[in-house]
Amino acid sequence: VIAAQRSSEIAQIASSVVELNRIFKDLASLVIDQGTVLDRIDFNTEKIYQRSDEAKGQLHQAVKRKKESDSRAWKCLLVWGTADLILLIVLLIKYQLKYGLKNVAMFLVAIAVMLTVCYFALKQYKPKVISEGPAYFEKVIPEGWRPEDLWKKLRPGPVNSAKM
Repeated sequence: VIAAQRSSEIAQIASSVVELNRIFKDLASLVIDQGTVLDRIDFNTEKIYQRSDEAKGQLHQAVKRKKESDSRAWKCLLVWGTADLILLIVLLIKYQLKYGLKNVAMFLVAIAVMLTVCYFALKQYKPKVISEGPAYFEKVIPEGWRPEDLWKKLRPGPVNSAKM
């Protein structure tokens, strides 16, 4: 009887060892799978860092191009203003020849007075937008109506929905 009992206990221990072996094999396969997933995550993280560095370089190039195009726009505006000034002088010469010097002088005085009034009015009543800059809009625009908030409402992506 004792031998049979011992034999059944040994068989139980053997089946427990076989089950423990199966559990360790399952655990090993899970560890291998998790290692593969971690390797993929690490690879993707490195790609993200590389792409963010590339994006940073592209942003610097975009800023440089914008500055160049802004200076180009100012040059065009200057050329346009110069052309307008030349055409105004030609028009004034034409009026002087046609109507006389008195009328042209009154026209120039009227233009000078209007420009002076505009200059002093802008200097006197300088808008808060110019003096305070973007901080002015933060005070004036109510909460929820700022462009960032409206963009989050219009396009709630994973990043925007996480911030809300």
